[in-house]
This record gives sequence, C-alpha cells and structure tokens, in this order.
Amino acid sequence: MKLNIKILLITALIFNFGVKLYAQEDRTILQGKVKYNDTFLEGINIVNLATKIGTASNSHGIFIIPAAKGDSILFSSISYQNRTIVITDHIIEEKSLTVYLEPGFNELDEVEILRKVRLEFNNVAIDRRTILDEDEITRSAAPDVSRTFDYNTQLTNGVSFIGIYNAITKNAKAKKRAENNENIRVTRLKDGFAFKIRNDYGDKFFVEWLYIPVDEINVFLDFCEANGLRELYDSNEFLVKNFLVLQSNEYLELKK
Repeated sequence: MKLNIKILLITALIFNFGVKLYAQEDRTILQGKVKYNDTFLEGINIVNLATKIGTASNSHGIFIIPAAKGDSILFSSISYQNRTIVITDHIIEEKSLTVYLEPGFNELDEVEILRKVRLEFNNVAIDRRTILDEDEITRSAAPDVSRTFDYNTQLTNGVSFIGIYNAITKNAKAKKRAENNENIRVTRLKDGFAFKIRNDYGDKFFVEWLYIPVDEINVFLDFCEANGLRELYDSNEFLVKNFLVLQSNEYLELKK
C-alpha cells in the first residue's frame, strides 16, 4: 500500500514537472532586483502572466524567474504600487532587470485627519430652542454661551469634533496594530520556514530524493527562497515537496 502511494506521488510530481517544463520552453532564466530608491525590497510577489509561474524577492531584493520576449511580469505588494514589466530583447540579452516600485499608500497625519472630519455648521442640526431672530427678549438679555459650547469644545446637541476625531484615530490605530502584529507573525513563520523544512524532512530527503549534496542543502534552500519558497509557509506538504522537486531540477541544471 505504501509502495503504491509512493508511486502515485512520484507520477504526479513528474507530470507536474512536465507541464511546468513545457510552459518554460524557449524561456530564459532572468535574475533581477526590486528596489525603492536605494532600498532593496523583500517579499514582493512576482508573477509571469504568460506562464502563471510566480516567485518572490528575497531579503536582498533578488528574484529569479523564466521569461521570454513579450511576457508581462507583474510585481505586486500590499505596501507598494503594482507594476507590470514587458520583457524586451534587451532584457533577454542581459538576462537581468532592475525594477523600481513606489509606495502604494501614505498615512495621513493627525492634522490631515482632523481637517477631513471637520463638519460644516450649515449641515449641523439646530436645537428648536435656538433663537435666530433678534427681538425684545434677545435685546433684554445676552445669550448664555455655555448653553451652546462646553469647555471641551463640544456642541450641546451632541456633536463633538474631538469625539469624532478620537474615535476615528483610535479605530485606525487599533487596525494598524493588528496588521503589524499579523505581519510580524507571518514574517517569523517565513523566516524560519527553510530551517523547519530541513529539520522536518531531514537531510536524507534532500540527498536521496532531490540529489542535493548534503553540504549544499542550505545553498539550495537559499535558492528556493529566492524563487518563492517563503510564500509556501502555510501550504500543505504535497505542494511544498512538489515545489522542492521542481527547484532541485532547476538548481542542478544551473550547476552544469
């Protein structure tokens, strides 16, 4: 039974590899870098829209992806604007490209937020007791300002600029904190994913199944990370092993 399962797994991997290899036929392996100004960008998603093959930039902004002239390469990230590069003859000849991205959003400072939530007095409901026309009563006694505004600059009809501002900024900060915590958690999982794979699968898997020399396992895992291994941190074991098989073929081919 175990033998049959192993045969089915190997057959599926070979079939998948054949499909991938066909999609990459007549394509050149390009090595590139992703930057913002002088900063190398890590974790940028990179997909060849023609072949649907994807990868991600490593901690040095480096990525490797197969492409042919006319292919469109999409660079995307939550924090940066998406950019699509069409592969030219020059890029194919150089076998490399450097892509610059721009930030996709800018946080508004508190002054800007406050200005955006300021209300127009013409649109604020007026209490029916408010006196608009001057008559004998209004001339005999000045209006009590404290009935209209309190010392916290709040309107007595319940509209509060500070309350609105505080509510908006509090929710925004809470959402930002939650996003930051999740990003930290995901980053830690990704950073330790290659180590976890080697620890879980053991060196025997790399040597006997992937034909990677034991002293090159870490180098091979770095190669896999440059091609998107980190993005599989929450994938099932079949997808991870399938990815490693495909990458091992590319790695061994590049060594020749």
